Amino acid sequence: MNEGIAVDFFGRKAMTAPVIALLALKYGCPVIATRVIRTEGAHFKVTIFPPMEIERTGDQEVDVLNLMTRINKVIEVWIRVNPSQWIWVHNRWSDE
Repeated sequence: MNEGIAVDFFGRKAMTAPVIALLALKYGCPVIATRVIRTEGAHFKVTIFPPMEIERTGDQEVDVLNLMTRINKVIEVWIRVNPSQWIWVHNRWSDE
């Protein structure tokens, strides 16, 4: 997954799939962040957050970038709080 748009992720540009933003903007559907944390064995805690506000500037490219930047920021916070819960199987920073 080294395709998509370059979006800030931990202070660096990372290729990010924009499909969440594209669908939300096209169909007017909410973006609802949902986090799953393994608590013990096969037990999990699921947290469903309130819908994100979607700002529209009239420029789809800008709107997609803005929304994906906000989504990446949410994921960054989750990773910083509980890094042992996260793994990526591809290089988010393909320029290295």
